[in-house]
Amino acid sequence: MPNVEMELEQILDDEDWAQVFADENYGNVSKKAEAVPPGSSASTSPVSRIDIEEVFACVNGYPDGDEWLGLFLIDDGRWLVAKGGCDYTGWD
Repeated sequence: MPNVEMELEQILDDEDWAQVFADENYGNVSKKAEAVPPGSSASTSPVSRIDIEEVFACVNGYPDGDEWLGLFLIDDGRWLVAKGGCDYTGWD
């Protein structure tokens, strides 16, 4: 069973997930996407929270602790693993 700590509507309003998706930028965040496996022809187009079609799994992190991590189905059919972390130096 998927672990979903937040529904899509909550993710769209959440300042922390805005950092994870680099929809806002309070630190070292990026919209850079990597194809899996490396070198494949999968699209690496940037993704925003509004592109999420379904939240399959997500867990919230906390500052100076665990990362925010999610598995999402994007509206163009891609799957996205998104993660981000925040410590006393800012977001990564």
